[in-house]
Amino acid sequence: MWQAMSAQPKPRPHYRPMADLVTVAHQWGRMRALPLVGLLLVSGVAAASPCDSIRRDLSDSRRSAWATAIAGQLGVPTVTVLQAFGLKGWKIIYVQTPNSDPPFLFFHRAPDRAHFVTLWSGRRPS
Repeated sequence: MWQAMSAQPKPRPHYRPMADLVTVAHQWGRMRALPLVGLLLVSGVAAASPCDSIRRDLSDSRRSAWATAIAGQLGVPTVTVLQAFGLKGWKIIYVQTPNSDPPFLFFHRAPDRAHFVTLWSGRRPS
């Protein structure tokens, strides 16, 4: 019953070192790995940023038309459209005016078709 203690314990029969796991994976087969690859691809698509759906493209002609319309709405001689963000009919237009901090104007449609709903400018009070 008494056994001499050896320096290295014998591995148990169900124990498999990492090299055996690689062998098992190869035996498992390539076709069975396809669902895993598909899952990884789908998870990559699902990890897309929520901001990916926001449109930020703005042509020069549209920028000019919107600048003219926004200048009229704000009652200033000129406006420079710096950036535009759009999602589901809503637009946020960031503009530079000659006499105020650059405001963000919120529109429910295009600025040349509707008046801005509200605007935000300046900084948060401290």
